[in-house]
Amino acid sequence: LNYCDVQEDCNKNIVWHFYDSNDVLLTVKYRPARKIKKGEAKEWAQKDKDTTPILFNMNRVDITQPLVIVEGQGDCLAIIEAGYKNVVSVPFGAQSEEWIEECWEWLEQFDKIIVWSDNDSPGIIMRQRVCARLGSWRTYFIDLPTVIDNQPIKDASDVLFYLGKQVILDLISNPSDMPISKVIDL
Repeated sequence: LNYCDVQEDCNKNIVWHFYDSNDVLLTVKYRPARKIKKGEAKEWAQKDKDTTPILFNMNRVDITQPLVIVEGQGDCLAIIEAGYKNVVSVPFGAQSEEWIEECWEWLEQFDKIIVWSDNDSPGIIMRQRVCARLGSWRTYFIDLPTVIDNQPIKDASDVLFYLGKQVILDLISNPSDMPISKVIDL
């Protein structure tokens, strides 16, 4: 939490700080630190402030190493907890892609990008769209099983909780290639 500058507000909400690659704070998001009730907002940005769609944790990433992109800040923290620090999360969910344009110059610096989206339909769509937009020659993805030992597995946080740190590191070390349609591997 200290490493990623995750804090708590006076209402005991989680505070996520989004810094650009020059350590300039651009976006602040909040999330209740308790079970979210039906119909209640899951996350929100700081009112009347900048909401530039940048990637969470991009200010701590080494551009010479493979980049992992996940859907949520919790998944980003899970991967960091496992020991892999070159990870970022998208700012406003799987269906939002504005961060690609906003961070394009920064993203162009990476030779290898691994997309670890959630194991649900919006996550699968995100994986396909993001890999295509970032370049299929350099993008890979994590293909998670949906169930392991009768436990549903949705994301990196579930992998850390049910399977442990080493499984996260093994998955990152062995990502899947994004198939290119109408190309046959000889």
